[in-house]
Amino acid sequence: MDITEAMQRAVFARLKAYGPLNGVGVYDAVQPTAGFPYVTIFDVQSVEDGDDCHDGDEISFDVHVWSRVVGSVQAKGIAGHVRKALHDFDLPLGEDHALVDLKFTDLRVFRDPDGVTTHGVVSFRALTQSF
Repeated sequence: MDITEAMQRAVFARLKAYGPLNGVGVYDAVQPTAGFPYVTIFDVQSVEDGDDCHDGDEISFDVHVWSRVVGSVQAKGIAGHVRKALHDFDLPLGEDHALVDLKFTDLRVFRDPDGVTTHGVVSFRALTQSF
């Protein structure tokens, strides 16, 4: 399995299982009938980590938060739970890969151009090792 696929599957599973996110949809692809609030997992970039002693990747990815509650409090709260769910968590990546480090790097919350939706972007950086 490709490391980015393994990472996405592990992030998806962690967010679905994380108690404080109960009631928040977790999606890769959002169906038009999906209710708010929800999070989506995409915007993945993987580069070779440059370490000569083992094979691995540095993976940057974003989790997007979507809310239609007036104001930004709900989106910020969900983004905070996403951060807590993933930062320093030891995600299982399968037989071919291991997670070395997973860190929160950035959080942005803003009003979408539709004027109704609050959008948050929670960014992470992971270092992995391949076998």
